[in-house]
Amino acid sequence: MDNGSQSSQLWLGQPTAASGKRHKLQHKVTVFAIALSTLPVVLIGSAAYLFASRSITQQVIQEKHQRTEVMGDKLDQFLVSRLREVESLAVNPVLTQATLRNDSSPNQQQLLLTEFANSLDYFDSIILFDLDGNPVAQATTGKPFVGNYGDREYFQAAVKTGQSTMNGPGLSSSSGLLRVEYAVPVNDLETGNSIYIIRARVPGHYMSELFEIFEEHKRVWHLFNSDGMIFASARQNYLAQTVESYYPSLMEIFESRRSQAKVFANSQEDNRKQLVAYAPVNLSNSVNSESIGALITADTAIAFAPQYQLLRIFALGTGLTAVLVGAITTYVANRVIRPIQHLTQVAQQVTHGGNFALRAKVNNQDEIGLLANSLNQLITWIGQYTEELERSQEGLEQRVKERTEQLDAIIDNLGDGLLVIDSTGTIIRCNPVLVHMFNLYAKTVTGSPCHEVFQTDLSQLIAKNQADPTQLLITDVELPNNGIGQALVTAVVSNNSNVVPGGDFDSIVLIRDITAEKEVDQMKTDFISTVSHELRTPLTSILGFAKLIQKKLEDTVLPAVKIETKKTDRAVRQVRDNLGIIISEGERLTSLINDVLDISKIEAGKIEWNMQPSSISDLIERAISATSVLAQNNGLEIVLDVEPELPKVVCDRNRIIQVLINLISNAIKFSNEGVVTCFVRHQDIELSISIIDTGIGLSTDDLEKVFEKFTQVGKVMTDKPKGTGLGLPICRQIIEYHGGRIWAESALGQGSTFTFTLPLAADLEAKPTNMNLETLVQQLKENVRQTVAAAPVTDTPQKTILVVDDEPHIRQLLRQELEAVGYKVQMAKDGMDALNQVKASPPDLMVLDMMMPNINGFDLVAILKHNPATMGIPIIVVSIVQDQERGYRLGVDRYLSKPIDTEVLLKDIKTLLDQGTSNRQVLVVDIDTSMAKTLTDVLLSKGYTVTESTTGKDGIEKALSLKPEMIIVDSAISMEHEVVNTLQFDNGLENIFLIMVENSQVISPPDSANSA
Repeated sequence: MDNGSQSSQLWLGQPTAASGKRHKLQHKVTVFAIALSTLPVVLIGSAAYLFASRSITQQVIQEKHQRTEVMGDKLDQFLVSRLREVESLAVNPVLTQATLRNDSSPNQQQLLLTEFANSLDYFDSIILFDLDGNPVAQATTGKPFVGNYGDREYFQAAVKTGQSTMNGPGLSSSSGLLRVEYAVPVNDLETGNSIYIIRARVPGHYMSELFEIFEEHKRVWHLFNSDGMIFASARQNYLAQTVESYYPSLMEIFESRRSQAKVFANSQEDNRKQLVAYAPVNLSNSVNSESIGALITADTAIAFAPQYQLLRIFALGTGLTAVLVGAITTYVANRVIRPIQHLTQVAQQVTHGGNFALRAKVNNQDEIGLLANSLNQLITWIGQYTEELERSQEGLEQRVKERTEQLDAIIDNLGDGLLVIDSTGTIIRCNPVLVHMFNLYAKTVTGSPCHEVFQTDLSQLIAKNQADPTQLLITDVELPNNGIGQALVTAVVSNNSNVVPGGDFDSIVLIRDITAEKEVDQMKTDFISTVSHELRTPLTSILGFAKLIQKKLEDTVLPAVKIETKKTDRAVRQVRDNLGIIISEGERLTSLINDVLDISKIEAGKIEWNMQPSSISDLIERAISATSVLAQNNGLEIVLDVEPELPKVVCDRNRIIQVLINLISNAIKFSNEGVVTCFVRHQDIELSISIIDTGIGLSTDDLEKVFEKFTQVGKVMTDKPKGTGLGLPICRQIIEYHGGRIWAESALGQGSTFTFTLPLAADLEAKPTNMNLETLVQQLKENVRQTVAAAPVTDTPQKTILVVDDEPHIRQLLRQELEAVGYKVQMAKDGMDALNQVKASPPDLMVLDMMMPNINGFDLVAILKHNPATMGIPIIVVSIVQDQERGYRLGVDRYLSKPIDTEVLLKDIKTLLDQGTSNRQVLVVDIDTSMAKTLTDVLLSKGYTVTESTTGKDGIEKALSLKPEMIIVDSAISMEHEVVNTLQFDNGLENIFLIMVENSQVISPPDSANSA
């Protein structure tokens, strides 16, 4: 088949397996018609059956009631007839007339009784008793009665009342057989008194013969007394049994004394269902008041046999009627459906075969004929449309093929690496650039899980994007051969689709090799760092000489000038002001260089972070104190709005204070009036700190670049810059290092809000309180200064200071400063020159630079500190190299940065010269080995020589042998071993400095231990 035929079949739809299983219209209509026609027949038949069934049921129950009542009537008639017969014997003159009675012998009386019994055939025993119960005469078919009969209740009742009584019907207590007995008094005809009692007995088989007519059709009859015991039954096994044992709850019906019929499950015959009809037997005579019940039972299958027969008749009739109606309906339905089937066949042939020349036959002009005409028109229209569609499809397929090839070419020739990952994390597409970039094989990449091919950081970034597809994520990834790539991850979503986090989305990753850009950026950072360091040297000379000139002018020159004219006075003021401007601008340039170095060190990862638990409230108060003067000068008020009981954060205290000071200072500088608010709140797992001002505000464009380096917001040509453009970028670097965020919100004329967040320390509560080691070191230094200040002033020879620097201007500046205060100065141009001079004439103190040719400052310090002859020389470093920790570990005493702060330098020189030696021995006594190790590391990094001890006794022994300059001791050990009292009386240790530590906190030293 050609492509066009395939297209037409695709458009029209291919037959499926499901379509072959569908019922044809003919079958559906036939089934519907049969169901619709037979439903009334079934409903009518069912209703008729229910009506007839109910009538038959009522008839069966009524018939059972009638039979049971007839059974009771027959029993009543039989018992009354026998009573009347016995009573007729009792009025025989032979027995009632005295003359005849006296003339007759007992034999004659017995003969009378025998003749009476033989004439009736119902009695098996007739006995004439006297009133005491003794037999007078008897006619029995069995053994004659011997004994007394007077103890029988019914006999005694007949004697007492003179009325006839009856015992039974019931089972004999001696024989267990059914019988009924009568006691009839014989009264004297003249006196009316009873003279004899005739006891006549009727055997039970005569009564059973009465009820044989009720045993047809397998029915069973029963008679039972008020105790529920069956005394007569068509079945011998029921005799002497209770009706409750066969038909539970029947006695409730008996007690109601109403005729009823009910279906019971016969518990003695496998719970067989039986219809039981009950009727009370009402005896018409008053000789026996006992209640008797009559039952006729039959299995339900027998009792309701007519009903079941009727059901079969109705079912057969309904079925035959339904079949007849269904056949007629099927015939009519086929006549109606056949034209529709023809139309269906034509439509299927057109649909499945694509034969648009086929037409349906039109036989009539009815609705089906109209449908056939419409189908023919539709076939014609579809045929034309299909031809146009095939032509359009061919063109579309060609365009799709071209576009696909073009897209493949774009992806394959894309300058960046491209990676497509499905929602399960499996790689489904990558381009050659990515394969080459990671040294992979395309066949092994496609179809592989992303986490097995690429590093963890990239896999985690992709997983994060799929968890929240609304984010555009960017990160740096490591490439082979020490390369660096920048990965951009975004979700593959339609413009019209709703992006729901957590849904199933594919991800696209673009990876660009930025190794060259990183190298250029590193070169830029290195260049800035180098230039900044190089600027410090001339800047040190400029500021140093400017301050020296200012000092000379103020102390010597200007006081000697005679101000006699306004011109001279103006010249003096201009010289003083110009020097102030030079110094001020030099200090501003120094601040700029410090900012540049700070951001360079942060970007290079070379900055030292001192992370410790801190209270944000304390940090804010320190920042406010540092900026309070600036706020007062601008007429502003700083308001503190801090949520109470805030948790602590782990941070670098000084760096966070630097951020707060920068933000508060900016708020003050750009606000002319109003207040600056410090707003702090606890939000989930972080603290939010906002600095809010009422100043000039920022535009939307400025907000986007306010955190860019070297950027001044506002109109550069008209607004005077108020900073270096590095403060906020540094703040951002600091906050991001802490894992927080920083952003700005503002509008022109409506003030600004700068907010940053700091994450809370999850395990902060579990950590013990850390000692403030910086405070400890400062206390040590202060103790040294106090020692020097308290030492007695003695006449000492002029001190010699060796200045080591490769810059002659710096050497000249330091020489002038030091000689001005009375020191003797020697100068060395490099490390080798310094070593030679130290060997020739050791100085009292050395001031040296670190960046020098031949031997640098670090190496020079190491050489001097390892030589016993020179290790005691105090050394002060004045350098542009910021590596204080290395210097202190080598043994320097002070580490200062350029430009030189002359006042601090001279103060440190005096302290060290008064101290006299660089050997600063510290003894640490603490039972907590981890705390002792921490103290040792910190003190060694600050240039101290440290000895450790973990017991009070050992500490005292080491103190006596080493005679350290200071002792840091745990207060518990000091109290236990009386360290203070022991040391204060020892010769040579009475002036030692003793610093106690209690619960990781430095406490004041006792007066008795630092008497210096």
